[in-house]
Amino acid sequence: MPHEGRDGTVIFSPRARRVEDWVVDPEIFQVFRNGEAVALEPRAVRVLLYLMDNPRRLVTKEELFESVWSDTAVTDNALTRAVAQLRKALGDDAKQPRYIETVPTQGYRFIGIAEPVPAVEAPPAASVPEPVRAPPVWLLAASGVGLVLLAGALLRGPGSSRPASPASPPVQLTTSAGLDVSPTFSPDGAQLAYASDRSGSFEIYVRPVSGGREVQVTSDAGQNIFPTWSPDGQRIAYYSAKSGGIRVVPALGGTSVMLTDFGCEPAWSPDGKWIAFRAGGFQTLAPTEAIAGLGSSIWVVSPDGSTPRAVTKPWTPPGIHGAPSWSPNSRQILFSAIEWTNQSLEQRATVWTVGPDGTGLERHITRPNGLTRPRFTPDGKHVIALGGSVSALSRKDADFGVFRYDLDGTGEPQEIVRTGASLPRDLAISADGKRMAYSITTFTSSLMGLPIDAPTHLPSGPLVPLVADTSYRNTMPSFSPDGRKIAFLARRRGALADVMVFDRESGATTQVTTGPYADLSASWTPDGASIVYSSKREGRKEVRQFTFATGHEIVRMTDSVALLGGRLSGDGRYILYQLAEGGRLGVYRQSLDGSKPVRLTPDSISAGFPAASRDSKWIAVELPSGDGNSIAVLPFEGGPLETIVNDRGQNWSYSWSRDSSRIAFAGLRDGAWNVWWVTRDGKQQKRLTDNQFLRKFMRYPEWSPEGDMIVFELGETKGNIFVSELQGSP
Repeated sequence: MPHEGRDGTVIFSPRARRVEDWVVDPEIFQVFRNGEAVALEPRAVRVLLYLMDNPRRLVTKEELFESVWSDTAVTDNALTRAVAQLRKALGDDAKQPRYIETVPTQGYRFIGIAEPVPAVEAPPAASVPEPVRAPPVWLLAASGVGLVLLAGALLRGPGSSRPASPASPPVQLTTSAGLDVSPTFSPDGAQLAYASDRSGSFEIYVRPVSGGREVQVTSDAGQNIFPTWSPDGQRIAYYSAKSGGIRVVPALGGTSVMLTDFGCEPAWSPDGKWIAFRAGGFQTLAPTEAIAGLGSSIWVVSPDGSTPRAVTKPWTPPGIHGAPSWSPNSRQILFSAIEWTNQSLEQRATVWTVGPDGTGLERHITRPNGLTRPRFTPDGKHVIALGGSVSALSRKDADFGVFRYDLDGTGEPQEIVRTGASLPRDLAISADGKRMAYSITTFTSSLMGLPIDAPTHLPSGPLVPLVADTSYRNTMPSFSPDGRKIAFLARRRGALADVMVFDRESGATTQVTTGPYADLSASWTPDGASIVYSSKREGRKEVRQFTFATGHEIVRMTDSVALLGGRLSGDGRYILYQLAEGGRLGVYRQSLDGSKPVRLTPDSISAGFPAASRDSKWIAVELPSGDGNSIAVLPFEGGPLETIVNDRGQNWSYSWSRDSSRIAFAGLRDGAWNVWWVTRDGKQQKRLTDNQFLRKFMRYPEWSPEGDMIVFELGETKGNIFVSELQGSP
């Protein structure tokens, strides 16, 4: 339920909309009628939201199937049933409709009048009740040389202060059924450029903040995101995920010019002389992957296209460098550096500044939580950023918002706006400091099964969803040796990751681990009787083994460094994992008896995320390669690395076919993630899925022992852009 204010008034999220006596709140995915929650199936709510996002327009059945049932094949009966549920719940009549009109044989039209739910004063921090939904993110190794970082979870505790410069209630600027992201203000603050995938591919759009005609700036299907205005308002620089690199286009549309063939997240300096950007590769727009990998660094390039130059080096200063922005006088580049190790599950965020010539590096704010998208205030004395905390994800009072920090690092962060369980991202501040914009996103994650013809290794049927609860992350699948069960990791409310098991025959899901711990990287023992996983218990890093027949678990290794990415070899004798050391990853093998680990990859290179072949003869690993990463194989006992996938983009290996002849991997090519396989010698590759949406990602493709299915995580981010007026000078 939405929570109540001090006077008992119900408080909904900023995106909630009212139609007569009922309210739909997309942030908590719930419909209320006369203040009471209405029981509806998730698909029915999705249909309602899509129709409301397209008012007075005929929405065809095919469009609804594509938008609501895109992950599975269904008949007209499913849509008819969903609409019937809605009509019954809302008190609508198909013959004399007030809300949903049927267009015979064609589709449906939303004819109700939806209005924003009036903002209501929130209760004081000490009395904030439990949010309805947990933030749908958690800290997890992201595969690839990138790292999964949370993006903005706020830990509300006694040290949090009340707003010093609050913002007005956020106003929803866009109403996309997909994803609108990356807002940026024009120099005069009157217009907003942003990226939207309403056409199927991300393009750059410009619209007045106060209403007016919108202009589509790009139309090349280039998956164009992260726009930034030139200070004269005449041009926009952006990142093209399809072609890679930074491009510049006239602000009203026209022919774009490529400035660099690498890097993303451009930021134009106020004096117009430089564009700062981040190198290190783009991963996704998902809130679980906010920053690139260990090799990320900050660069600048002149708008005239001269040779770009680095202003920071990878891991100097320590951390993953990202989200560059400029000081008001153009003398400093502000950026965040996230220090994170897979040994500890801990992260520390530091805000730094550096001159465009690479000199004057200075540390400012360090906190044990994620300061994402830091931006200078107009006076140059403060920073506004999205807050974050690892521990917040396991607390029932976790919350999200935007905060102001003193640049000298003193004092507690001051709340500007709170978005509740909704995740904000891509923060923008107008040059005069009077307006703030950001996206509010939702994230869903499911395990999908792709039927495979074992002899040909090619798809033999449509995707099949395997888990019912997609509100949180479901990831890192692992087949039992007989192929009947799938262990995976799930993020649930009020806890960190837990190990779950899906039974393919019954369709039931069983939770294996519980408690306030992060339980990760589950693998099956060769006999299928037990699961081995990594955990952090009361400060101890352990590898534990759970046996199903007895329900008991034992500790196999203590003080283990194999906390993330640790997976058993096919024979069950060893655990393989990677360590982050001085900005590089190294692959290790260690016996479960706790003997000394053996490093398998050279110290001179960064390699991680090992996956052993089923015959325990080979190991696939990932290597950094330009703005992405490649896949290499090496003998199980160690030896020379042979690169077998070096295509531009991200290539994240995970499992082997039953005959150990092929490796399944997730690949980002041409602006979209898909599942692929590659032969061990690298001579043949096949794409197995046909995703075209950058807002979706695919992760951790696990090949079944029989070779008849590949199971993977399918994640999707949706959201819209909101604008707030900052009250007073921030």
